[in-house]
Amino acid sequence: MPEIQEIFDRVKDFKNKQKLIREAYKSELAHHSEYHEIKEDLEKVKIQKKEIETAIKTAMIKDFEKLEDLKLDIEADNEMISDLAFNKLIKGEKVEIQDEFGNKYDPVIIVKFQKAK
Repeated sequence: MPEIQEIFDRVKDFKNKQKLIREAYKSELAHHSEYHEIKEDLEKVKIQKKEIETAIKTAMIKDFEKLEDLKLDIEADNEMISDLAFNKLIKGEKVEIQDEFGNKYDPVIIVKFQKAK
């Protein structure tokens, strides 16, 4: 079985190769005149779209405030679910969640690494 460091080094190598391919792609796009024309047209349409969205949001300001409150409530409840499930798992208890259709959900624990400070 490979060591963690070997796999980490391999992932870094793959990411470097991806970066080189992306840079070559961007370079090719930079030299394509029709691409730039279409990109400018797209920007104009995006501005028009944003103006329409802003006008509708302004008309529906109360609903959007409620939407933001709901978003915060969902984030808080999801964090609470995660904390409760983790504590149960640490204690060796079974964690089971089920939706209204009878679908069961299993907890997933993710370990990530970040650069040491």
